[in-house]
Amino acid sequence: FMRRALRYALRQAERPFRALDRGLRWRLMPYLRSCYLTLRYVDEWSTFPAIRVLGPFKVRIRKGPGARLVIHRTLQFKFFRGTTGPPSIIYLAKQARMVVEGTFEMGENVRIQLAQGALLELGGQSATTFSGMPGNCTVYIMRHARIGKDTGLSWKTLLMDSDWHPMDGALVPLYTEVGDHVWVCPNVHILKGARIGNDCIVATSAVVLAGDYPAKTVVAGIPAKSIAPAPTWSFEGHP
Repeated sequence: FMRRALRYALRQAERPFRALDRGLRWRLMPYLRSCYLTLRYVDEWSTFPAIRVLGPFKVRIRKGPGARLVIHRTLQFKFFRGTTGPPSIIYLAKQARMVVEGTFEMGENVRIQLAQGALLELGGQSATTFSGMPGNCTVYIMRHARIGKDTGLSWKTLLMDSDWHPMDGALVPLYTEVGDHVWVCPNVHILKGARIGNDCIVATSAVVLAGDYPAKTVVAGIPAKSIAPAPTWSFEGHP
């Protein structure tokens, strides 16, 4: 009886230490992984670690010869829906460059692929609480594209600056831009040559073709058009 009582007392005494150990591992391992990813893949940073992985997030980064990843604030990976999903993948081909100007957040199953010599600029946060891609977004860049400051791309957004297949024997990428403080709703396709102005709202399932879309408008339809002035909005309260 005394031995059983002693073992029970020891187990009870160990419980807070076990909880502390689990807590340290939960916080320490993502931090160490963030440090490793920063040192391994980031060529220039202003804060350390420049890549921040929150929790057991799956992320893969691949870089070709001469490719550069520049992060002036932080590139942050986190779960937006509280569940695990496919890993987010960033692939920079030979001599490609990806520049993150402010804090930019990514959820699960975000795929960014830059062709040889391509440039992708991400404005990140400046005056709002969110800028990024919550999950299931695809960005394929052959030459040059920019996502402005304080801009969010919702689930299942596609962004491309090229057809990625020759048309009439030619493959011609066009500069593609999503302006500052733009709200891109789910299932939107932004195709080559689209230039969306600042403070726009791109409605769900819109297909945005090449052309200029004025600032402070609602962009909607297939093909998309500016259909109305955009209301005042913000990302405040974003989960």
